[in-house]
Amino acid sequence: MVGGMKMADVDMKNEEEKKIEMSGKNNQHLGGGMMMQGQREYEIMESFRKQEEYEKCIVCKKSFSKEDEVIGNKLIIWSTDCMHMTHKKCFLAHLFQLAKKSLDITCPKDDCKKLVSEQEFNMYLGDQREEYDKIILANFMKENPDLVRCNCGNIMYVEQGKIDMN
Repeated sequence: MVGGMKMADVDMKNEEEKKIEMSGKNNQHLGGGMMMQGQREYEIMESFRKQEEYEKCIVCKKSFSKEDEVIGNKLIIWSTDCMHMTHKKCFLAHLFQLAKKSLDITCPKDDCKKLVSEQEFNMYLGDQREEYDKIILANFMKENPDLVRCNCGNIMYVEQGKIDMN
């Protein structure tokens, strides 16, 4: 007799505890399997979400067409390492908006904002470079009131003071 219990009672209690313990382990195992299955489903859904994200322009959120790819309207911003994709017209609109605000050229995705290389920037800007430069120059002139532009196109610094006519 152990602590007021017979040995047979202790053995039966141990057997029941073992069954309960094993049952708990099995449930944990099944739960773990369920967790693994849930994790896999999450990974698959995340993969689809990312794929969908890469099939749409990060600016206008419209899907890319086969024509976009063929004519070069689908751009991958490669110099930032973010590899976000955008329509060429959306990226150019983004560039011009940044130019008007005199801001650095960045990836147009709101939560990215990595700097785009000058080489990539020039490649995408192409024949619209002159228009872009005009905007940059106009902003520069606004920000620097001591500069004036001559009729010949040169820019000069104007220093306040008296003019010596001798």
